[in-house]
Amino acid sequence: MIADTEVLFALQENDPHHKNLKAILELAGQQIIIPHIACFEMLIILNSQNLLSSDIHQIFELIDDIRKIYQITYASFELTHLVKGLEVYREIFHSKKGTFFDSLLIGIAINLKEPLLGNDKIFQSMMIKNKLEGFQVLTFEDALNQLS
Repeated sequence: MIADTEVLFALQENDPHHKNLKAILELAGQQIIIPHIACFEMLIILNSQNLLSSDIHQIFELIDDIRKIYQITYASFELTHLVKGLEVYREIFHSKKGTFFDSLLIGIAINLKEPLLGNDKIFQSMMIKNKLEGFQVLTFEDALNQLS
């Protein structure tokens, strides 16, 4: 499962999705892949909130500690992932509600032939309306149901 950026935020105990994500991690943490794009998007979001760089560093250290505990892997950077994401952006997102980062995450999920794990409704909408070949999305609830 490819982690949407939302997964990284849900690693924090105060996140409303933390409880469901923790259950997913306990059942199948080793099946989760964190793409570089999700980390980069999170960095931009945290930086835009005017957090101190030391606080941002601490958040990423916490994520890495959790990653090690649950044997979560990082996706290696592949140019083909970026190219596929740009194709998705050009074809679908350019005039839609999705973001540039959404399209890049979809591109990674398609290339790795893994479902995208996240609750963002834009992913569900894109999967249904555009029938992106090879693209699947799992909400946290969907993932829990499949894993239980």
